[in-house]
Amino acid sequence: MNSQMDTEVEKELDELRGLVVDVLGDATTTEEAWQRLAASDLTLVSVPDEHGGSGGSLVEAAAVLGATAEAGFSLPLVETAWLAGWLAAAAGRAAPDAATTFEVVEDVDVAKGADGRHLTGTVDGVAWWDHVSEVHLVLPAHGAVAVLRTDPGSAGAAPVALPRGTVTVDHVVPDSDWYALPAPAAEVVAELELRAALGRAVQIAGACRSALELSVRYSTERVQFGRPLSANQVIQHYLARMASQAHGIAVATRAAVEAYAVAGPAAAAEVHSAKAVASVGVEEVTSLAHQVHGAIGTTLEHPLHRRTMSLWSWRDDAGDEFEHAIALAGTETTQDLWNHLVPTGAVR
Repeated sequence: MNSQMDTEVEKELDELRGLVVDVLGDATTTEEAWQRLAASDLTLVSVPDEHGGSGGSLVEAAAVLGATAEAGFSLPLVETAWLAGWLAAAAGRAAPDAATTFEVVEDVDVAKGADGRHLTGTVDGVAWWDHVSEVHLVLPAHGAVAVLRTDPGSAGAAPVALPRGTVTVDHVVPDSDWYALPAPAAEVVAELELRAALGRAVQIAGACRSALELSVRYSTERVQFGRPLSANQVIQHYLARMASQAHGIAVATRAAVEAYAVAGPAAAAEVHSAKAVASVGVEEVTSLAHQVHGAIGTTLEHPLHRRTMSLWSWRDDAGDEFEHAIALAGTETTQDLWNHLVPTGAVR
């Protein structure tokens, strides 16, 4: 790709990010934000049109996801589009038509009956469990996906992180809500794990960028002892460290998205690297952002806490820095590891 094409693509992505910001506007709840994105066909970007999505590339889907996180919203976009939507399309089925959660489970009992399959068991740690109308369960032992229809209990709530809970499964799943995996279970689960990790890295990158921008703005506008906070050398040092982390995360994540969009699971090293770098950076970015803001950054009225609480939950989700560093070390030579980490600043 030449520089002119690079510029055109980046311009289009910037326009897409701007569209997301405009669509979200003054939305205050998770339900409202989701409805606005859905009405603008932005919840299923990268899912093919013929399977009920809005088309587009994974790079474009990442732009939507990152912009949503940057705007301060934690939404089930990864679960709905990147996981359930992708897998349904791969199996030749329609993508979810509503906000969805997604989980790989091993210990749910399945009994075949005349009216479908009766699923019983308990599934812990299900994301968005009380905020969505569909729960998609991947059952590796059965080589299938079961779609549970649920009644969201708090769809209008506005979580600022990643809500998780326990689902008691006692559902009869009709044949229409049960479908076979499009590939061997181990391969599908491995790719789902990579996609989840990449999605979380994209969200972390967006929220870190926003936390930095909020900190720069606050330190410029807040005046103490007759001069802005940004004139203080300590604050300048904090902002510089935040900028370094945010930039490193953005570089690693962008490289991983572009690599995965082309090579899929073959880009596992880039994904592991991006999630490791993103998770490592969360602690410093959130800590420094709150030091810059002081007590005001923790109040419900201030937008900072929406970013930092989400960052803390996304840091460990889909694997923390240690898990991905170990995975990366297992797939790469020393030279390859160096090539992945040096551009992100992770070796400094």
